[in-house]
Amino acid sequence: MGLSAFLVEALCSVLLAQTSHNKSTRRNWMWTCWAFMALATLSKGLIGAAIPVMVLIAYSMSTWDWKIWARLRLFSGTILFLAITAPWFVLVAQRNPEFLEFFFIHEHLQRFTQDAHSRTGPIYYFVPLLLIGLLPWALQIPGSIVQAWSERRREFSSGWLLVCWFVVIFAFFSVSRSKLPGYIIPIFPALALLIGNRLDQLLAHTNSMELPWKLQTIGFAILGCIGFFFLSDISRQARPDEIEAYAQYTIWVIGALATLISFSLFAAWQSQRNGIQSIVSFACGFFLCAIIAGTGHETLGRAVSGIDLVNRVKASIPEKVNFYSVRLLDHTLPFYLGRTMIMVESPDELEFGVNQEPELWMPTLDAFIARWKEDPTAYALMVPEQYVALQEINLPMQVVGRDSRRVIVKHPDASNAK
Repeated sequence: MGLSAFLVEALCSVLLAQTSHNKSTRRNWMWTCWAFMALATLSKGLIGAAIPVMVLIAYSMSTWDWKIWARLRLFSGTILFLAITAPWFVLVAQRNPEFLEFFFIHEHLQRFTQDAHSRTGPIYYFVPLLLIGLLPWALQIPGSIVQAWSERRREFSSGWLLVCWFVVIFAFFSVSRSKLPGYIIPIFPALALLIGNRLDQLLAHTNSMELPWKLQTIGFAILGCIGFFFLSDISRQARPDEIEAYAQYTIWVIGALATLISFSLFAAWQSQRNGIQSIVSFACGFFLCAIIAGTGHETLGRAVSGIDLVNRVKASIPEKVNFYSVRLLDHTLPFYLGRTMIMVESPDELEFGVNQEPELWMPTLDAFIARWKEDPTAYALMVPEQYVALQEINLPMQVVGRDSRRVIVKHPDASNAK
């Protein structure tokens, strides 16, 4: 989110700079853009600078506008960029000699070109995420792009730059070998600006909203009604101790669907009377729907995280003991326990860390079993299926606490060990 925020701020800064006719204002906004690019780079790496550069190249090539590069303050902007970023890179490289190779080669080149950490996906991986993430405005994308295309020959076309921003980021991460849903977050604010401009144009040229808009509002009202037929599916994936949490979440979903239906129907009724009220009503309805469903999801979030399990067992676990994570990378339990764990067999995305501190990694399950038998103070975290498998080979274990997703065990002699 930090990367996305800084990138969008850089985008908005360049838009303000290129649409200003005041030289000092344009200069200041471009310097602001370079500063935000630097902060984006500090947040997530060279992608913070690479994305804006690729977008500007795509914009120049598609509009044959090369004069824009003379207005970007390249020399002074680069100095500002390096002044913000270079000190941190220099200091961290001095203190961690392995950093530069890991950061620039592994985290950039290898992640993009190789199947790092099994974060792969097909070329269309982000298509459904785009459509779902832009609900309920996805139907406005084609008209917005067509409008921006028709305006691209202007001295500077803000709309077409937004299209280039969307297309470049979407295409870049689609061809990457490493994919996660959050990678395309920076495209959504750009598309929101693009679609907002499209709706503004529609309101300016007609007293009533177009028929497709009315059909869209009615369509989402119908979609909300259909959602009631799938409420039973919400709890289908619930584990035994999560049934109550899923039942509570179902109530939140009912409230979200009712809100969506009500506001969508009101927007449809207003579409022929007051276009701006129709848009605002529709936007508010979907916003409230998302907020209600998202807030209610906290009931599930707590159920599937390890916080309640930790609250039950934390006081009974000594401070200085070896704590193993057996074939499991759990992102919640180590945080709530306030301690690191010794990874067993699969370091997952912690591979770089265990290479620096090999004592915090057991390469095989057999090595863990041997160590466990020799360590009377040891504790371990694993999934229930792994616990059953170790029980079958008579590994000495005593359950400290468990939920439906994880089991914490200790060596039977841990109670007697100091």
